[in-house]
Amino acid sequence: MKNFGYAEQYGIIVQIAWALIAVVVTSLGVSLYQTADLGVAPYDYLSLGLRDKTKKHYYGCRMFTDGIAALATYLLGGLVGLGTLLSALCLGPVIHFFDVHISEKFIGYTPQSEKEEEQRDSSK
Repeated sequence: MKNFGYAEQYGIIVQIAWALIAVVVTSLGVSLYQTADLGVAPYDYLSLGLRDKTKKHYYGCRMFTDGIAALATYLLGGLVGLGTLLSALCLGPVIHFFDVHISEKFIGYTPQSEKEEEQRDSSK
């Protein structure tokens, strides 16, 4: 049996709580470094590039790329648990929330591609 750390002994509720806290902290970090527009990791660019090419919302593109990564992990025999699924479903919307409500205001800058997305949304 695999040991997944001390949270395992406290049950599924504690594990879900830690996973949700991790999603929020990770999302804030990703939002800050993407909003600063100083470069992006290759994996993160998949969702940003997909957003730019398809004109869809970032959070949907992020959920799609995270879902594909989780599916590929499962098909290749990797471990896909509740934390993986929470990350795949929640990172996109929470990053988008932080983009709009925290990062853009804190940094004082909105990347051009996000301005275009906001303009598309306001014209609908």
